[in-house]
Amino acid sequence: PQELALPFDRPRPPVASMRGAAVDLSVGAETHARLVELARRNGSTMFMVAHAALAVLLSRMGAGTDIPLGTSVAGRGDAALDELVGFFVNTLVLRTDLTGDPSFTDLLGRVRETDLAAYANQDVPFERLVEELNPVRSLAHNPLFQVMAVVQNLPSADKGWDLPGVLVQPAGQDAEQHAAKFDLTVTLEERRDTAGSPAGLSGGILYATDLFDESTVRALADRLMRVLDQVAADPQLRLSQVDVLDEAERALVTRDWNDTVTPVTAGTVLDLIGDWVQATPEAVAVRDSVRSLTYAQLDEQATAVAAGVRRGERVGLCLPRGVELVAAMLGVWKAGAAFVPLDPELPAARREFIAADSGVSLIIDATWEPAVRGDGVAADVDGRDLAYVIYTSGSTGVPKGVAVAHAGVANLAQVMAPV
Repeated sequence: PQELALPFDRPRPPVASMRGAAVDLSVGAETHARLVELARRNGSTMFMVAHAALAVLLSRMGAGTDIPLGTSVAGRGDAALDELVGFFVNTLVLRTDLTGDPSFTDLLGRVRETDLAAYANQDVPFERLVEELNPVRSLAHNPLFQVMAVVQNLPSADKGWDLPGVLVQPAGQDAEQHAAKFDLTVTLEERRDTAGSPAGLSGGILYATDLFDESTVRALADRLMRVLDQVAADPQLRLSQVDVLDEAERALVTRDWNDTVTPVTAGTVLDLIGDWVQATPEAVAVRDSVRSLTYAQLDEQATAVAAGVRRGERVGLCLPRGVELVAAMLGVWKAGAAFVPLDPELPAARREFIAADSGVSLIIDATWEPAVRGDGVAADVDGRDLAYVIYTSGSTGVPKGVAVAHAGVANLAQVMAPV
């Protein structure tokens, strides 16, 4: 990807200001120990585990399944450089393949292969790589990757380094001094106790304030810790099973945002129409470009249709849109039957297929005249009864019928009614 899709709080400016800030993150000793054991069992390093976990987080946050991450290497793989003083650090791009919903263990295997291949070519200068691949250049973001991953496992300077004649201590940095070369830089440092056992991971996320608010990055840090805890406890978790939401967020999505309950007072559209027939029989109920029907007229015409329909059968309606079609629909329902739309504009072969597949026993078209076959009005039409069967377009295969009950139609009618 030319640019990784991240959960930005605002659009990327044309020119990056390099202004940054940082949030802390911390992983407990128990999870750290499990991650170390996971790395050992899979012939990997703690960096590879962290690389895989960060890629999982970014993918779950919407960045896709092709995640390029950057990292730095010391550039001192050759023993001939041991005695030389100087800066040999280089930048590697590690492309992560998360396709196919792999388990974390499988993903770790992919990451191991990718990282080892990159280390084998770590002497190629990053600038040369950019020149050869020639990505679209921009002053807004770094080429080839925008997220940096770093894992430190050297002795901590705050515990003292034994350098003869030299005092070593960490240099502090105020928030105003942070420079963000990348959108995000995730740094983890391994801590060990006096016996050398895993004592936890500490670190932070340096972020570009052009793009992110502190609250967003703090949430990302929490999510990364959550991912590490989950894969440490169960490395066979698949990507889709890794949960990046906390309990409050999950409740917000599944309960609060999904609180769409609307009271439904009637079991069928017949009940709703019947109320209007009783209350305002002379009001216009339905009209088309040619004529209109009052509620009383609509009810009378629907009753006439119902006299020619048997309860429980499926009736094909091959009528153009208009008042007759509405009256026929209500008439079929009054008889306790269900209708199947047979659009006259459809090819004859398509209509014949739908009629046969749905089990239509009667077709009402413009030439149909009702003959008394049924009771005229069904004794009872329940919300669970079948209202109609409608067919899919068939654009991806054979058209399929979808059965819709009366309660669903009444629910839709009431929800869509103007307030």
